[in-house]
Amino acid sequence: MVCRESARPSRPDRGTHSGKPSGPSTLEQKLEILADRVDELIETVRRLRRDNTDLKNRERELSQEKERLKAKNLEAKQRLESIITRLRQHGGDPS
Repeated sequence: MVCRESARPSRPDRGTHSGKPSGPSTLEQKLEILADRVDELIETVRRLRRDNTDLKNRERELSQEKERLKAKNLEAKQRLESIITRLRQHGGDPS
């Protein structure tokens, strides 16, 4: 994984007074940035897992609805075909 410095939010220097970070505080800052990034990634994974679960549930619901609608459509088609057949049978009757 490539991590670019520009992708990180800017952070104020901590623990430095001269404007130039010293060795140990730079390491501490880098570790803090890394820890923040790991926390962000953990939260992103949690959010994506929730989203994935929600999407799977929605997909299942839509699939069930699709099957119900297909069954209703088939039933309506059969009823319409029955009505058309009866009309044709009565259409030849002179009464």
